[in-house]
Amino acid sequence: MKKKIIIILSIWVILSTIFGICYKKYGPKPKGPHIQPISSGAKAAKEPFKTIGMAAVETSLKRNKPVLAPFAKEMRELGAENINLQIERNSSSITKSLPPVIIGGKTHKNKTICGIVSYDYKGKRYEVGTCK
Repeated sequence: MKKKIIIILSIWVILSTIFGICYKKYGPKPKGPHIQPISSGAKAAKEPFKTIGMAAVETSLKRNKPVLAPFAKEMRELGAENINLQIERNSSSITKSLPPVIIGGKTHKNKTICGIVSYDYKGKRYEVGTCK
């Protein structure tokens, strides 16, 4: 009786191992193109805009709603134009994080929410932000 149980268990282990190897090699492949990163291609922000923008993003992420008005006023006084605050949230129930987010040349991976402040200064586009 013990020999039969050992033989059945060893056959089960061997078949499970073969199935695992074959499934990895011949199993379903991911469909569609690779996930494209979220990026605007803007340059990294310079001081003092960087500090003001980070304050706006951190406040927005803490409160879970966009808060830009007081920070935009400071940035406009320093010469910034077209100031935008963008909040990127993960809306997929399948993947638990956003695709890679590139903010001012810095890549953020495996994050669920990101805030980005972008602005124009002397004809060039800049951005600053963070993710959590």
